[in-house]
Amino acid sequence: MLDNLSFIATYDNTENCKVEFVTESVTDLLGWQPDEFVGKPAYNLCDPKEIPVLHQVHQANVMNEKLSTMISYRFQHKDGSFVKLQTLVHYAFDHIVSINWIHDVDSLGYKQRLNSVDESFNVTDTGELELTSMGSFPWRPNDMKESMQNSLMVSRYWKKEMIQHEQEPRFHIILNRYSELMTIAYVSSGVTGLLGVLPVDIIGKSIFDVVYARDRPVVDAQCSATKSHYVSARIRFDWLIDADQDLRQPVDSVVSGSTDGLVLVVRLARKPVQLS
Repeated sequence: MLDNLSFIATYDNTENCKVEFVTESVTDLLGWQPDEFVGKPAYNLCDPKEIPVLHQVHQANVMNEKLSTMISYRFQHKDGSFVKLQTLVHYAFDHIVSINWIHDVDSLGYKQRLNSVDESFNVTDTGELELTSMGSFPWRPNDMKESMQNSLMVSRYWKKEMIQHEQEPRFHIILNRYSELMTIAYVSSGVTGLLGVLPVDIIGKSIFDVVYARDRPVVDAQCSATKSHYVSARIRFDWLIDADQDLRQPVDSVVSGSTDGLVLVVRLARKPVQLS
């Protein structure tokens, strides 16, 4: 587990990307206490020469509502040195949810994550941004430059540092990875607008209590894989809103594993389409 030691951090979706919450493992990795980050811009402890490209990636994540992006960059340890982090980012409507590891290109965990995310970036020692993986096709160099340009292209911007345009509703959940039932430790308020469920009504319950019985095996399998290998996985399942009335809603989600919990970002499933 030490090779995959990681912490969860959430941010708001403003231009300054202010820290909202950090789990305790940040102390083991970076020396800081969680409350030393809260309310401060995420860029405060980044290498100054890397901030322009980090802002560019943040802008693309927010404006293009990316579900699963990874980036490696330098971050300041409390002792004053800089440590290279590997950060997995999930955009969840009014929150950005991240999992953070020490960057180690030779580790199995890094290689597995590289193949489970939608895209991966690296900030070089000179502060330049490079695209290292694009979905399932990291071996297509002829497409990489165009893919990177398309990935970073935006058509909307913040207004007075805030989002003004309409976005796809999403919410996120943090699951207790050490509970066999994977109890819900936290759920963001977006669950109410999307599914009509109050957070207080599901916190403390098993994730399986809100999954339709037919879909529980696949949810268990995907969550177990991310818990064991610290990677990301997609899950489509029916969210059980009312068991007595058999009221359910198909949802799409991405789940990622951290030593401090499992992160699940949920949105409504899109309807199948056919070519006419």
